[in-house]
Amino acid sequence: MGKPRCGLYGLNTIFAWAKSTVDGKISFGGVSEDNVRHAVMLENTYDPRHYICMDASGSRISRTTMESPKGFHIKAGQDCDDIDGTFNIDVENGNLNIDIENGDFNVRA
Repeated sequence: MGKPRCGLYGLNTIFAWAKSTVDGKISFGGVSEDNVRHAVMLENTYDPRHYICMDASGSRISRTTMESPKGFHIKAGQDCDDIDGTFNIDVENGNLNIDIENGDFNVRA
């Protein structure tokens, strides 16, 4: 008689660690509701849709997910004089998909 095929069996959470405050939570080695273990997760306590997660098992192994309900801002290059570029996106295998559900795609240069 073996172990049941449901639950958190096979996901070693013995060394999992989490610390939370009123504002946020950081977690190493936790398990999500769909039994995917993460290596690291940063989560906003006020709105759980606002998070960064590096998954470590299951269908999302080696994937990083970032979600922000009100926007995502990246700023780079204030002191850069590098001719190779300041902000680069490099997709080695696969596709680069840009999905804009409600809005416009604007490029300023």
